[in-house]
Amino acid sequence: MSGRTSDKRFGAGMLLIGVSGALWNVYNERIVGVVLFMLIGVIGLLSLLGKV
Repeated sequence: MSGRTSDKRFGAGMLLIGVSGALWNVYNERIVGVVLFMLIGVIGLLSLLGKV
């Protein structure tokens, strides 16, 4: 088992949580929540691309 597969799974999970959380907070009109979940999504995207 290599670490790359778990990194990709982690990144995909973070991205999914970030996107769904941001959409939920947009629906509830919580700006702080939107920013927070967008940050989580960006971290997930970066780890998917292998930058982190």
